[in-house]
Parts: sequence; C-alpha cells; structure tokens
Amino acid sequence: MPYRYFHNLYVSPNDYEKWNREKLVGELKKFIRLVYVGDHLDELTNDVIAFYVDREEEQSNEFYVDRFTEFLSDVFFNVPVANGILARRAAGWDIYAYFLDHHNDAIFDEKIPKKLR
Repeated sequence: MPYRYFHNLYVSPNDYEKWNREKLVGELKKFIRLVYVGDHLDELTNDVIAFYVDREEEQSNEFYVDRFTEFLSDVFFNVPVANGILARRAAGWDIYAYFLDHHNDAIFDEKIPKKLR
C-alpha cells in the first residue's frame, strides 16, 4: 500500500462542510479497493456502506466526517485490538480488556465541532 495514501487519511476542518453521503461512500470505496484483493469486492463494499453510512441518525456533514473517522479507527485500531484479544484468549491466556472513551477540549481546535471531538 502506498505510504502517501496514509498521509491523506484525514479531514481538514476547512473541508467539513463538503462531506456528504457521496463523499463518504467515495472515500470508503477508494480505501477498500486499495486494501482488498478478494473476490467479493461489491459485497464487502455494500456491507461497509450499510454499517457506516446507512444509519438511522441525523445525516449532516458532521455525521459523515464522524463515520469516516469511526471507520479508520476500526480498521487501524479497534479490529486489530479485538483480534489480538481473541487470539490470546484462544491460546489460553488470561486477559482483561477495558474501553476508555475520553477527549480533552483543550487539545482540539475551536473549528472542530463538539460532536466531532
């Protein structure tokens, strides 16, 4: 995977207003095509869109930016952590996991809406 692509996996606060369903779906498809080489590309893409995009929530630009960051967090952090926990449990390890969700308002730029912090 080209390293340059990873440097572009962010959303500038100046671009928040440009995010809509079409933009999010396009970014998800681009990412999936880059990393997936299996035979079920359309099925996988549809499942990802159904999970991250087609939700019964207010669909504003903040919603779409938040879904993109949720997708990236799942791909790069949450799924690998869960896989590691399950593998260690399968190997007989005693392992305990917890989840902490916290943000510090002092580290966020004022341009970032509170819903996205």
